Amino acid sequence: HRGFIPLPKQVAVSGDALLVPDGFERVARDDLAAFDGARNSDSLERNLLYSMGATKWQVFRLVVIPSALSYIFSGLKLTVCFALIGAIIGEFVSSNAGLGHAIFIAGSLYNIPEVFASLLATVVIALVFVSVVRRIEWLLLPWRRGI
Repeated sequence: HRGFIPLPKQVAVSGDALLVPDGFERVARDDLAAFDGARNSDSLERNLLYSMGATKWQVFRLVVIPSALSYIFSGLKLTVCFALIGAIIGEFVSSNAGLGHAIFIAGSLYNIPEVFASLLATVVIALVFVSVVRRIEWLLLPWRRGI
């Protein structure tokens, strides 16, 4: 059976769709965002490079890729957080270790300080992931440093 597969209610709580086509919905969305960024590259810049004798590869490298990178990094900042949420939920549902398991066990025992400590650790990990992506974006996209 191919097509849409139902996901547990924890995924719905995390903000994802209830039905995901074979688990590739997020990848497809990011690919479409990158394609949209490439398609929205400045036609004046492309035409200018063509008029100066640039090849298609040079136009792609100098105009299309930089335009798409902005969209790719915007999606990547969200995707790293969703990946962390997915890992936590996976540990919450079926694991013997990890932050999700710690949250589940502490919640079952009504150990609220440990639940909040685990949630704080999750927030710190998410901030580190987003910081790494922002740093890579800062290095690769110098024209967006002021934004």
